[in-house]
Amino acid sequence: MSPVEYAAFWTTVFAYALGTALSLSGIVFNRERWLTAAGAVCTVGLLAHLVAVGARIEFTGHLPVASRYENVLTGSAVVMLFSLITILRRRSLKPMVVFVAPFALLMLGYALLEQPRYTTMSLVLDNLWMFIHIFFAWLAYGAYSVAAALGVVYLLRSRANANQLPPLLQRLPEPNVLDDLIFRSIIFGFIGHVVMISTGAIWARDLWGNYWNWDPVETWSLLSGLLYGLWIHLRVGLHWRGRRMAWLAVGSLLTVVFAFWGTNMFGGTSHSLDDLRLKAPGEEAGLAPEPSIPEPPAN
Repeated sequence: MSPVEYAAFWTTVFAYALGTALSLSGIVFNRERWLTAAGAVCTVGLLAHLVAVGARIEFTGHLPVASRYENVLTGSAVVMLFSLITILRRRSLKPMVVFVAPFALLMLGYALLEQPRYTTMSLVLDNLWMFIHIFFAWLAYGAYSVAAALGVVYLLRSRANANQLPPLLQRLPEPNVLDDLIFRSIIFGFIGHVVMISTGAIWARDLWGNYWNWDPVETWSLLSGLLYGLWIHLRVGLHWRGRRMAWLAVGSLLTVVFAFWGTNMFGGTSHSLDDLRLKAPGEEAGLAPEPSIPEPPAN
């Protein structure tokens, strides 16, 4: 890390940790001011987060997509950005921070474990379809995270009648409003998910010679997409609503987390950017030219 990125990164970690503590305390002790302070602290953390991403781009000269660290660094910024925009539009959704702040903090912790060394953009990764693929992955991940955070808020709001809730939770939107916001977030994320898989298939054709390889990341990404498709079908086709749909919105995010990063922990995936970066163009598909064997000198 450069000195600027280092300072911005740890400022972000401190801000998200403080935001986690303030939001959790605000929920437990019914202190709205603490929740407001948590949102303000997370906003400062997001600004520092964006500075860290910008410093990374400035130093490396390319978009932060060349390693797992860069992807998680940027993806966690998108999650926090989407969440704070949602809270800004509806101030009563401030309890979302109790989910988003620790989630983003854990993502940064995972990023730090991935050895944030500087990387160069190889020809394998320098592909327009790859950039589009990762961009829509960030959008889908951010929208799904907002849906899960709204699901947590829904569970808090609907656990009892409004007059039996603490004053802080009584000011949350009505359950039907929260249900609609969860639905809109999942629809947005699902569209991004479909575009992500489609553009990834096009990139895979250029890289490996075929559109689909049943790689663990591809398989889990497809499974998570099918799960969110099931959520939409249950909501639109069977008119399911309520706490079970909120729980499903929260639980579905776990499959996305595992598809994006969990599969890399077990190895055996060709989606490891750190490994792809070291390969020559065509090597993954077996298309790289064989090294020439020098002919023996003539007598």
